[in-house]
Amino acid sequence: MACCGETFSNYGWEFFMWFCRFWGIITALSLWGTGVEAIYYGHVLGYYITLAGLAVTFFELVFAMNYIVAVCQGDEESCCKNIWNAIVMVDNWKKGILYILFSVPCFIQPSTVWLGIISGVMLIISAILYLIKTKGSTEENELDKITQNASYDRFDELQEDDIEDCILNPTEQSTGISLAEQQEILEL
Repeated sequence: MACCGETFSNYGWEFFMWFCRFWGIITALSLWGTGVEAIYYGHVLGYYITLAGLAVTFFELVFAMNYIVAVCQGDEESCCKNIWNAIVMVDNWKKGILYILFSVPCFIQPSTVWLGIISGVMLIISAILYLIKTKGSTEENELDKITQNASYDRFDELQEDDIEDCILNPTEQSTGISLAEQQEILEL
């Protein structure tokens, strides 16, 4: 029964992560629409909302671009790879705080840009989803660390080359028996 519950939990968590990304993309589209409409009607807040939509779009598409960058860059260390790693670090709770900060100006002129309120609420919901995602990601990372810990082995590991050397070229140090004693054993 625990197996089924664990599987359901994993699928539920996977669904939640994709839902966060989907909601973030919908929020970015909402910001774009609200910003363009506000600019069309001559509201200065529209420029901010459009820039916030651009930033949210970038941060929401980072997870897809990360796979492309990983394939193109490989394992080599470069300046671009270091910059990209810094961008990828803005995830989960950091993204949640950033989205909350983006949402504050959306509530500045509620009577003139009423769609800004909807976009602001969507940003806050997205921020809350990412804050919740942080909790689950932390638990998932802890489970990964537990499974990756090396097991305790009280015996030193010998390399195959060392074992072959001991067999082919025995010495007193490797066997603990002198060559004369070995010869006596073989004669028996």
